[in-house]
Amino acid sequence: IGAKGAYVACSLVIKQYQHQDTHFAEFLFCIMKIFLINHLFLSCKVFFTLAGSLDKDEILSPSPFVLSESSCGFDTWQKCKKLNLPTVANILCKLPKYRKKCKRGCSSREYVDHIVTILEEVSGEGAFDGSDLNSRKAALNFILEERFCGEASRIKQRYIAALFYFSTGGDTWETKGNWLSNANECTWSGLSCDNGLDILRIKRNGNNLLGTLPSELCDLTFLKRIDLDENQIHGTIPEKIGRCKNLEVLDLDNNAIMGSLPNSIYDIGSLSILDIDNNDMTGTISRDIGNFHNLKFLSLFKNNFSGTIPFSIGKKLKELQYAYFDHNDFTGKVPVSICKNRLYEGS
Repeated sequence: IGAKGAYVACSLVIKQYQHQDTHFAEFLFCIMKIFLINHLFLSCKVFFTLAGSLDKDEILSPSPFVLSESSCGFDTWQKCKKLNLPTVANILCKLPKYRKKCKRGCSSREYVDHIVTILEEVSGEGAFDGSDLNSRKAALNFILEERFCGEASRIKQRYIAALFYFSTGGDTWETKGNWLSNANECTWSGLSCDNGLDILRIKRNGNNLLGTLPSELCDLTFLKRIDLDENQIHGTIPEKIGRCKNLEVLDLDNNAIMGSLPNSIYDIGSLSILDIDNNDMTGTISRDIGNFHNLKFLSLFKNNFSGTIPFSIGKKLKELQYAYFDHNDFTGKVPVSICKNRLYEGS
């Protein structure tokens, strides 16, 4: 049927759903507009079948798919971008007529290049070159295989979440939950998000995490907490940790982390808890630790830190309540100014 007939037919179907859920009806209206604008005229029967095949609960729950201007080769209706809904490609792929086209489009070189270009902004140019399968390539393949389409920020977040899984040996975690499922990453066990579906916290304590922490974590610009204590994470704290400008808690105690504290860590003025005891860390503590104006809890014990304990800890960290320095290779005396804070432990 033509555009006018399709509009009338689709409107009748939408009216049927109106009494059930206004939002769901708005969703159907959005899909109808997409079809009409793209000249995909359809019969009442086809539209009714499409509407009936959609899982209403799934659509209204957090979804990893959002509408964007281009989804696997299918143009979308601009006004639908604000809704947290499946991509147009996912809707069209429910129809046999477009199933092969969608599969072909999502695996095309153009689509792959588009995704790689977006993710190289996070992992760096050439990050996916070469034939060896590593954590970054595994995360890239995860995005490509599920044919994820959406705005660049959504693609990046989902990629980083998958990268964290692969970098820390997700297949050997004691509890994997629903990680790498097609649900929104905000529903994956241990990830917490705000109302805008931006990741705020990663919590995987005592879960047999192995491997290393990916430097891309701080491309989660809203990240406030990293809680990964009592695991077997090794390697070093990423040099780019200072890019986590909103980080408040860095909890990595009881792991096997080596190396020194990156200089960039002292740029995180929002940090209130730095808990890195029971690791194999070395090096000295910079006087720039005085930049942690909001620090309340500092635990460095049972490492291999050396040098002196900076005076700036006592002079500038006025919010500090707990400090643990014992079982290291520090020299000299503990600054008297530290003892003026509420609580002090260690030697």
